[in-house]
Amino acid sequence: MFIASVSVIEILFLNYMYFLYRTECDFDSLRSTWFNEFMGGFLNHSGTGAVNRVCVFGKGMAILFSAFIIARACFLDPTSHLSWISWAGVTIVLDCILLIMASMMNTNAFVYILPLLVGEVLFFFDI
Repeated sequence: MFIASVSVIEILFLNYMYFLYRTECDFDSLRSTWFNEFMGGFLNHSGTGAVNRVCVFGKGMAILFSAFIIARACFLDPTSHLSWISWAGVTIVLDCILLIMASMMNTNAFVYILPLLVGEVLFFFDI
């Protein structure tokens, strides 16, 4: 039950930050207009004023990551030490991949995902 509760909180946080959160602060470090035009606006995360700073690609990744969190909550058996270690490893690796992709595409997405990674590390390693 605890894993399910943590998973729901993680999904709510991730989806709020990637879909609903609006800010004027733009940490964008790799703004490339020609690449964004080449991709057909798929990576557009800019705007003026208080807007959502996550592109369509980032929102798609948030949906996939939410599905992984749901699968982890459904299939994780905390009584089995082997499955616990393997799920922790897969989760941390997935978090790191998501962090690298977020930092390459949009620094705002990187900043939004950091609390989730810290929570995952604290949760899985009982720190």
